[in-house]
Amino acid sequence: MDPIIRAYGGIGPVFDEAKQYATVIILGSVLFVYAQSLNSIIRGMGNARAKMINFLIDIFLNIIMGAIFIFVFHLGVVGAALATTLSSGVCAVIAFIQLCSDKNPARIKSKYFKLDKNIIKIIVPIGIPSFITQISMSIVTLVYNRLCLSYGGEISIAAFGIVTTICLLINMPIIGLGLGIQPIVGYNYGAHAMDRVRETLKVGMKAGTVFTIVCFLLIEIFARPIVSIFVNSSDPELLQLAEKALRLSQIMLPILAIQIIGAFSFQYIGNAKKSIFLSTLRQVILLPIIILLPIKFGITGVFVSQSISDLISGIIIIIYITKEIKSLLSDKNTEGVTV
Repeated sequence: MDPIIRAYGGIGPVFDEAKQYATVIILGSVLFVYAQSLNSIIRGMGNARAKMINFLIDIFLNIIMGAIFIFVFHLGVVGAALATTLSSGVCAVIAFIQLCSDKNPARIKSKYFKLDKNIIKIIVPIGIPSFITQISMSIVTLVYNRLCLSYGGEISIAAFGIVTTICLLINMPIIGLGLGIQPIVGYNYGAHAMDRVRETLKVGMKAGTVFTIVCFLLIEIFARPIVSIFVNSSDPELLQLAEKALRLSQIMLPILAIQIIGAFSFQYIGNAKKSIFLSTLRQVILLPIIILLPIKFGITGVFVSQSISDLISGIIIIIYITKEIKSLLSDKNTEGVTV
């Protein structure tokens, strides 16, 4: 664990706290897996409302227990990790009870707790793109941290952390939108209703693009106030650097929804190869850019590399998704003529 924490920039007093937090999180990782998996099954069955309520309970418990463990029992980062782990455990239990309920049309029974090679062959190709995406994002984050430390010092890592947090807040609604249209696309693709598949993807991308454009404008106009939420006003250097990092890294934010939903779309229809390619495209393009740009432009090159990568990958994804939609509609028309 120690080398991994250091590789991600955990040095000095941050190292000990990071190790304490990671230890608790890793020990409780099985609870995260069950919470995510069971609630994803619930969403896949079309009960998005139940999943939303479960995760709202998770968030509420996390906040309450975090406050108790940190401020009452003075457990610090260990308390924060315990709160996160235990709240996920509660969320997993609630989801399991819901799936075992008589009201559930696909009720979990003991006879289902066995491996089925045929089912595994279906699940694994669909899940691999998400797995590879998460791994590639972790690698990119590691490289980001190392380069920030090399070209800008610890303060650059802090600025990058702030930008990452803000980006997560923007990405989550888009990912939620993408996951929301997943069952609709899947059902219609299975029913060969390709016009509905196209319409669903178009509506999702349009809604996501409107959201990202609004976020982009807010960042350009209110970058300093947004960053100041996460930075102590007594540290003007960090405030200025984080503002710069936010502006430079989010230049191509308006096309983010097209990238995410476009990459997701191939996963929806079971095209694992294209989904893997498009899901990892941003990271694959980003790695050489983020390594080469700082050589000439220093820390500025690190911050702007994300925008350049987003532009290139965005164009490629748009080309791919446009061709795929035309292909789906062509297949439908061919079937109609044959019949």
